[in-house]
Amino acid sequence: MILIFGGTTEGLLVAKLLNILNEPYIYHTKTSTSQKVEGKHLHGTLTAEGIVNFCRQQSVKLIIDAGHPFAQELHRNVAKASVISRIASIRFERKFPKIDEALVKRFDSFEMLSEHLNSLSPMPILALTGVQTIKYFPSLWDKMPMHFRILNTELSMQSALKTGISQEFIHPSPAHITEESMLHLIEKTNPKIIITKESGESGYFNLKQKIAKECGIKLWVVTKPEMPEYSHTVDEIRDLHQLLLKFRKEVWKDENNLKSGYTSGTCITAAAKAAFEALLTGRFPTDVEIVIPSGKTIKLATYSDGLSENRASCLVVKDAGDDPDVTHAALMGCNVELTEEPGISFDKGIGVGVVTLPGLKVSPGEPAINETPRQMIRKVIEELSLFYDYHGGVIITPFVPCGEELAQKTFNPRVGVVGGISIIGTSGEVKPLSHSAFINAIEQQIKVVAAMGIDEVVSTAGLRSEKVIKKRFSHLPQQAFIHHGNFIGDTVKLAIKNGINKITIGIMPGKAIKLAEGHLNTHSAVSSFNASFAAQLAKDCGYNDVIVEKISQLTLANAIQEFIPFGEDEVFYKTIGNLACSKLSQVIPNNNDVKIILIKW
Repeated sequence: MILIFGGTTEGLLVAKLLNILNEPYIYHTKTSTSQKVEGKHLHGTLTAEGIVNFCRQQSVKLIIDAGHPFAQELHRNVAKASVISRIASIRFERKFPKIDEALVKRFDSFEMLSEHLNSLSPMPILALTGVQTIKYFPSLWDKMPMHFRILNTELSMQSALKTGISQEFIHPSPAHITEESMLHLIEKTNPKIIITKESGESGYFNLKQKIAKECGIKLWVVTKPEMPEYSHTVDEIRDLHQLLLKFRKEVWKDENNLKSGYTSGTCITAAAKAAFEALLTGRFPTDVEIVIPSGKTIKLATYSDGLSENRASCLVVKDAGDDPDVTHAALMGCNVELTEEPGISFDKGIGVGVVTLPGLKVSPGEPAINETPRQMIRKVIEELSLFYDYHGGVIITPFVPCGEELAQKTFNPRVGVVGGISIIGTSGEVKPLSHSAFINAIEQQIKVVAAMGIDEVVSTAGLRSEKVIKKRFSHLPQQAFIHHGNFIGDTVKLAIKNGINKITIGIMPGKAIKLAEGHLNTHSAVSSFNASFAAQLAKDCGYNDVIVEKISQLTLANAIQEFIPFGEDEVFYKTIGNLACSKLSQVIPNNNDVKIILIKW
């Protein structure tokens, strides 16, 4: 559970982000408000000790203070409670624009401002400081007309009248301030001085400065108070997003309940959709829904990175779940440019790699954007074009701000992708790569099959491979199709252990070569393509020295098909399949039927 102290625009932003991240939360405000959130909404004043007890009762794992900058008592109590309870705290601060020093007179406190006003001759004053600050100015009520703008709620009016001020000086108004409403209030009260808090961008401080300057009215400002020390402080919602994902992986990770995430292709698709929509509507969506290849509809938060007449740029924070993905919590974006000529083309942005070697699914010289992400992006662009009746073209330029640095921590340099990461993904999802968790999940699936009285399973690396060979096994129910990932040997052993006697392994030649060499776990972190082994196989199969030499120089198994085209009758692939099957047979009893089906690259 996450505890949010809100009642502000920032509080609502945090709540919306947690909704998208499916993180349960409690939204706490000092008083009852009209703000609507999906989480549980509570109100009341809490001391530091009260916060500590509340966190223990509700199993709170993180406190986010998104309260008003002037809620000093709240900030002190949150910081103190964080230390006592050893629960991390985040201050989500609002942005504070630059103050026009020629226009503004600063004060460190309301007491100092009140004292200064008392020294002046009577004049109309307009206070935009809220109902809680009326109590600082009783000595002025009989001396000069002092008007207070308060929220137009029954509670605010009751609080104002309790101070004893005359109702004629109270001006209930909506929370949202517009230039029109400000000018109307100024016309009504005719102030010589406007007083306000240093309330930040979300407190309309820029608008207040602008109108005061245009109307020639003095602007007196109470400077924002100093904040106590928190575990973390951020002032951008996307920075909070990144921080929360890091907490998930580094602090909250549950080995027994690993979370899935989304591929780079999914993230770029979401960014492309948001940027294109911004171009067609003139405003950026804060989140978008997309349908990923696995069939799920997901929602991702999106962040504006610029909008002009013909170009828009958007950022998404990559959530890789609990998979050990170096791009987890990284920013990924897409620039979308409108063109007169119809069609959708792809270009390389910063941090996206370029393919330099054959064997990948993208031709050398092209940006490393795989076909599935390209299809996903084309689909959302075509759908929006139809919806908004757009007939021009689009240039899609994915980018990853830290992509070049992140790529050094991947296998990209080894497989000939240079200058950045690859935009990949076949299902749109990232499944967590934990040996124990993955094996447990496989065993659970196999146990279900066994319990159904079925003695046959078909195991493939994932959904794509499954679709290729599934039609051959129309007699089997969906439950009999297992995804082994890279744990081929473990999957076969578990099937035998649970009484499954007939096992078919669908595998691509690259992984089959690893299996033929004796590697029962084909993950690249455990076993890599051995060009010398593959070359020797080709030689043993009778291929000429030119082909053998070319294979020996390869870094990617996929490139073999350029010299030995894939085919069922091709002796090289037959040999690989037989040898792979032989290696598997060594770890299982003789009375079990294990077959290998090679799937075309």
